[in-house]
Amino acid sequence: MRFVASGAGSLACAGRGLAIFLNVLLTGALDATYFSLDLPSFQVPFGRLQIVALSAIAIVTIVNCASVSVGGRFATALTAVKVGTIVMLGLGALVFAPGNWTNFLLADKEAYAKEWRAQRAAQCRFCRSMLELCGPTTVGTR
Repeated sequence: MRFVASGAGSLACAGRGLAIFLNVLLTGALDATYFSLDLPSFQVPFGRLQIVALSAIAIVTIVNCASVSVGGRFATALTAVKVGTIVMLGLGALVFAPGNWTNFLLADKEAYAKEWRAQRAAQCRFCRSMLELCGPTTVGTR
């Protein structure tokens, strides 16, 4: 019984969140209400949002009650979908974004070297001033 009811509150919140997210993603296509249950202080609607939430809860409960290998395959499939989505997002950003690839080329090597030398000199000046301020370090001595 523990496997069917474990984490019921968090599972219900996840199912509700999924239904709300899909409703926003589908621009309100899940807003249809089939009937309402009239209680003394409020009405409880039942429609597409509730069907999506209950379906998500049922699927997760079935996977949770299945064997470990089934749950592992399901988790692997979801991970593959997530990784594929991230890869497609990155490729889409590289392919469809405006701009050019010259930002990645080292076209002006002399300017780059000059800038690198200036940064290195600034770092050396900073280190020298810190040594003058703090004196010789005694790290590692007893």
